[in-house]
Amino acid sequence: MHQQAFEKQCTAEEKRHDQATTSIRNPRLALFALALGTFAIGTGEFGSNGIIQLFAADLDVTIPVATYAITAYAFGVMLGSPAITLLAARVNRRTLLLGLVALFLIGNGLSAVAPNLALLVVFRFIAGSVQGAFFGAGAVVAAYVYGPGRGGKAFATVMGDSPSPPSSAHRSAPSSGRTPAGAPCTGPWSSSACSPAQPW
Repeated sequence: MHQQAFEKQCTAEEKRHDQATTSIRNPRLALFALALGTFAIGTGEFGSNGIIQLFAADLDVTIPVATYAITAYAFGVMLGSPAITLLAARVNRRTLLLGLVALFLIGNGLSAVAPNLALLVVFRFIAGSVQGAFFGAGAVVAAYVYGPGRGGKAFATVMGDSPSPPSSAHRSAPSSGRTPAGAPCTGPWSSSACSPAQPW
């Protein structure tokens, strides 16, 4: 689905690459940066699911209420990403990607220090609004780097790390959010924090 959405843009960038010499000095480093950005954004999205009991306890709210922060991220992807993509259609892709990374860092940094759930919801929405725009712009830049006839490989380079964050985050984040083996279920580890993970 994502590949079809950005197929025309990638094709256009392939043609542009064929007509002009690329100004990217280190293509491999550029592609690595794009893949790393995808991994970071994916981890930021799915990793929060595994530590929900921690920030629920920290903000003194129930887990069902804390899921509003997860929903806010989803709304950011659904509403914020298309808006950014449309508004930044004429912006240089390098500038756009750097701006999106900065916005991602700001959104997640503020989320980490949010004093209440209301602000956390706002900051998670901001962080989520980066995702779709980054994937789209990243795929276009990767297509330009790879050159004609390699748009599919470019897209795979950018999105190839996307399935990995969910799996790795779901393995690591939940374990970091539970009580260590043998530790008593008291204090912040009490009640739901000590219970086995529930399917969402």
